[in-house]
Amino acid sequence: MNDLWTEIRRLSYDDALACINDSDLSLQRLSVPEPQLCQPNAIKALFFLHCYSLLRASNDLVRASDLLLDSVSLVDVPEYAKFFHLAASWTKDHFERTIQFHFLDATVALLERFLDSQQNNLHIHTMATVELSCACLQYSLAAEVEEALQSALENWKACQEKSSIISWNSSFGNIRTHIIIAHTLSRRYDSHHLKENSEEFSQAIRAILDALPLPSDRQYTALHIYVVALILILSDSLESTHCIQSLATLHRILAHEGTPNPSANREACAALATSIGQCEPTSSHKPLCLIHMADILDGEQGGTAYNSARLVPRDGQHHDLWSSEWEAARSYIQRRLAAYEGQTSVEEESSFELFEFRVDVRQGTTHSRIRFRAEDPFGTHFCIFTFTAISINQIQLAESGLGSIHLFHRRHMSMTNLSLSLP
Repeated sequence: MNDLWTEIRRLSYDDALACINDSDLSLQRLSVPEPQLCQPNAIKALFFLHCYSLLRASNDLVRASDLLLDSVSLVDVPEYAKFFHLAASWTKDHFERTIQFHFLDATVALLERFLDSQQNNLHIHTMATVELSCACLQYSLAAEVEEALQSALENWKACQEKSSIISWNSSFGNIRTHIIIAHTLSRRYDSHHLKENSEEFSQAIRAILDALPLPSDRQYTALHIYVVALILILSDSLESTHCIQSLATLHRILAHEGTPNPSANREACAALATSIGQCEPTSSHKPLCLIHMADILDGEQGGTAYNSARLVPRDGQHHDLWSSEWEAARSYIQRRLAAYEGQTSVEEESSFELFEFRVDVRQGTTHSRIRFRAEDPFGTHFCIFTFTAISINQIQLAESGLGSIHLFHRRHMSMTNLSLSLP
């Protein structure tokens, strides 16, 4: 199936469209390895997925998803399972852009079918169960549907009963770690790194998160968020061996393992240095999204609704401070990498400000009328949530009566559309 998908991806949009309109032509253009895989509607779905990857036209994605759900039995042709997952990832992404719920409906249906086909693939089944729980959670938050929240919690409970999930635990918070690992495994699965060792990959991520300072009651430093963003960038951009090596290097410099090493793996260090340069403030949106969903599930699972009631400064000091702390986190990782390579001496630990994040659910369908769109800049993420970073020090000053302040209160099941202030 990898060879078949590779052949399809070589086609231009016009050639793919011609194959969609003429099933005989499509079979002439492709080398289908086995007769049972030669299902016209299934292959047509792959052409639509390819068309969507080229022009990001939502109609192509809808038709691909419908064909997979209506025409393909994974009991008969399990080889098509990865395309159910790929379509689920893309429909979820499109939902997050448009807040159009039929895309999220498709995500849930595709993931459920995918899950049924992966009973014997422990890590991939765990990954998809986490994804399904998060998709249901997003549905509950965006539509305020109680049944969706219950479905999210049921799927999460099922996930926690899996023996494989225990090896994903870390001091960064088990639920946070599970969701971060599941997301990175998902991205690599969609990139068709199907033969890599998912256990080795998940352990590399877990070790990095274990090396971070423990978060304090849903309060995070820019270093916490920056490191998660680095994990996502490295996972998205590198082949298996280089990715594992670069993640291992990031772990060593965070954990202060060993003395400076002039003979350090140069390729891994170079890849890490490149990713550090790519990790802009906009790269924080996906880590914050994943961590926020983890904190909600953690609160709901413990029987306490995720809640926030804080005094928020009116001025832009919290915005400027977050930006400066982000650059401080980048500088710290760069200095640690230089010390690890033996270029500079090892320095003392740096301290970072603690932040809380005001979280709002974005409303409306601002992107729904865009028929075609260009590929997103690397590392960006469109999210149903918007985040405002608020310094704990400024909160404490505000609560003591200093500065210009106003009261903000928000419960996660009754959010209103407010503001975005992360750069």
